[in-house]
Amino acid sequence: VEYNGPSLEVGFNSSFILDILNILGGDTVVMEMSDHESHGVIREPDNRDYLYVIMPIKLYDEEF
Repeated sequence: VEYNGPSLEVGFNSSFILDILNILGGDTVVMEMSDHESHGVIREPDNRDYLYVIMPIKLYDEEF
């Protein structure tokens, strides 16, 4: 992962991430997000025709 920005803790459903990665054909993807509460956008770096939007899930600090 190459990341440029401040420290960020965010959670996504791994099944949704894997579904997107299985659709994309390249070895590199771009994931853009503004903060830990906003949606993320996943796309191929050289193709802006298709993008995939993914919503974050709540991360809990406490054990249940």
